[in-house]
Formats: sequence, structure tokens, C-alpha cells
Amino acid sequence: MLLKVIAPEDPDLFRRLLEEALEASGVSFALEAVLDRELPGILERPSFRNAVWNAAPLLFAHHREPLEAYLFALESEIARKIFKRLNPDENGCVLFRAGFL
Repeated sequence: MLLKVIAPEDPDLFRRLLEEALEASGVSFALEAVLDRELPGILERPSFRNAVWNAAPLLFAHHREPLEAYLFALESEIARKIFKRLNPDENGCVLFRAGFL
């Protein structure tokens, strides 16, 4: 979720993180062909999402300061996206409703 929020805020950092994750996973992709506005959606692709998931400890170790800064600066935006994902509107698939558990 943090990377989806970082993508529109700092596309250069997002690209560096994704390139590093893809490289660590042995996946080749021309990220320079992806427009900045399309970056957040790229994590919907399973190969990219898995690469980032698997490389998360490495990414955090190499980029701890900027990731922590964004985590604290964008905390409410991240919380809003998580809440929205867990509590979709009436047209979405209900995964969890507040107070259910």
C-alpha cells in the first residue's frame, strides 16, 4: 500500500524501488515506457506485486529513510486506502466490514 501512495507523489523513487525489486527477482521490464500516472496500477500485475513483496526487506534496507519519511507523511492517505479496500462501496465485493470481527 505504501508504494501505491508513493507512486504519484514521487515517481522517480517508485521507479527505483520497482527496478530494484524486479532486478532482485530476475524479472525484466522496460519501466521507462510506463507513464507516471500509470505507475500505481502497475502493482496490480501479479509478477510486479510478487517481485516487490519478495524484495521488501531488501528495499527497506536500501531505502529506509525515504520510505519511513513517506510512511509518516502519508499515514492518513495509506489508512484511507486500506479502509477503502477493506470496506468497499455497495458495488464492490465485501471482504470485511467494520465491527464484523
